[in-house]
Amino acid sequence: MSDMADRVHTPADTTDLAPRNVPRVLVIEDDDVMRTEIVCTLVADGVHVTEAANGRAGLWRLWDGRPDVILCDLMMPVMDGLEVLDAIRNRPEWATIPFVFLTSCDDRASMRRAMETGAHDYVTKPLVPRELVSALRAALDKRGRFDAEAAQRLDQFRYTLTLALPHEFR
Repeated sequence: MSDMADRVHTPADTTDLAPRNVPRVLVIEDDDVMRTEIVCTLVADGVHVTEAANGRAGLWRLWDGRPDVILCDLMMPVMDGLEVLDAIRNRPEWATIPFVFLTSCDDRASMRRAMETGAHDYVTKPLVPRELVSALRAALDKRGRFDAEAAQRLDQFRYTLTLALPHEFR
């Protein structure tokens, strides 16, 4: 993995700690030029970016901290995007992270296969910055709705539980 691929980028500085209101994105892309273009686009949009040069390195980066969204190339050496997605979906603590494929494959069969494996979106290369940011924002919005719904269900469960418990246990 190159030095460039092991960096973390934030809009304001280069620290690993981003404020919680700043979206955190993991970019997994084997092409150095493409990865740099993606990182620059996202940082300019106010996103905290962590990058990895291949799928295996991307999985290791997940241990450093859970991103809000993962942008991942589909075709890479070492571990391709489908293998990365499968590994992520098989770990409960990562399974709900929105996952967006980035790829030069624009045929319907590849797109369908990616979506069936659990990807939230599919962005084709060459990347158009506005489309990339739009896909990222859609994934973040979906994640926000999911988190809000989960919090609401948890609150409802707590309320129901307190009603169900005998008065002595309250």
